[in-house]
Amino acid sequence: MLSVKDWYTGVKQEEVKGFPMRTKLIVAAVIGIIVGVILLMRGNDTHNSEIVPGGAEQAKIFPVEVAKAAFEEVEHNLDAVGSFFPEDEVTVGCEVDGIIKKLLVDEGSPVNKGDLLLEIDDEKLRLEVEESEAMLREGRARFEHSQATLKRMTSLFEQGVIGQQELDDARNQELMNQAAVENTQAKLSRFKKELGDTRVLAPMDGVVSERLVSAGEYVKIGASLVKIVDANPLKLAFTLPEKNAGEIRTGQKVRVTTRVYMGEMFEGEVYFINPKVEPATRTIEVKAWVNNSDFKLRPGYFVDVKLLLGKQKSFVLPESAVLVREGSIVVMTVEEGIIAYKRVTPGVRFDGKVEILEGITPEDSIVVSGRSEITEGTKVTVVSSTS
Repeated sequence: MLSVKDWYTGVKQEEVKGFPMRTKLIVAAVIGIIVGVILLMRGNDTHNSEIVPGGAEQAKIFPVEVAKAAFEEVEHNLDAVGSFFPEDEVTVGCEVDGIIKKLLVDEGSPVNKGDLLLEIDDEKLRLEVEESEAMLREGRARFEHSQATLKRMTSLFEQGVIGQQELDDARNQELMNQAAVENTQAKLSRFKKELGDTRVLAPMDGVVSERLVSAGEYVKIGASLVKIVDANPLKLAFTLPEKNAGEIRTGQKVRVTTRVYMGEMFEGEVYFINPKVEPATRTIEVKAWVNNSDFKLRPGYFVDVKLLLGKQKSFVLPESAVLVREGSIVVMTVEEGIIAYKRVTPGVRFDGKVEILEGITPEDSIVVSGRSEITEGTKVTVVSSTS
């Protein structure tokens, strides 16, 4: 054992070598404080951990909510984008020369077949009709007179009173008067037709898409007056990948939405499937009729399309239960208090739910809440369970 004298002698020697005793004491004190703090922290960790027989710490157990997969009827469809086209579009032309007296429609006006669109000044044609009617009455009177003359001449010829020449003259006069009546009748019919054409009528139901003339304007035969589109029903055109060709058939229903009317849905029916695949895009053109009786929809609208394929019973889970782990789509199941991953094949997503085509059973308890800190192999306790 070191004596006090020896210790003192050693201290003196250290001081001689240039290391004061005070410095060594301070260093020793600092080291002691650090060691004490470390021991205190370890003591706290040991106190906070649950000790089990054998001295091992118990792993933390996380609370989770689980649910059984529901078995519901799921609607299957194909999504696409498309555009509207009118069923028909016509340009109404002018059939008589004249000044537009009255214009009754404008762009955007809905019209029915036979509605009056505009009127062209008809005064001149009315006068020509009246004149032709008068000429026709006169011509008929001459024709009737020539018929009576021919009849009398024929009787006189049979009696030998007149010769052949006089009979032939009477017959020729009757023929000329008959031709004059027919000619006047034809003119009258033409003038009446032109008089009727001064009233321009809609050739079909639809909407005026373009007005090309104004009231008071002089127009000639063949001039374009207005354009009309048949907007009910509308023709919907869209394309689908060739891989879906076996799922498409005429008569299937479609649902259409547009950003113009958010939250509103329009329905239609497929009437045409192009038998030819477009080589450049490997797609098939499909067309459907969409009801537009209220004329809300317009040709040219860009729309989202759902082609309804049918319904089938499938397992359904909340979207929150379906995860992506290391490139695989999985769900977490609880098996004897421990998390296990199950790979699944998802189907249709709808209303916050996911159709599960394969990978789970009706008995699986699937985690739907409390997933943030758990992974495969984590111990859990079920705090809520729903079917």
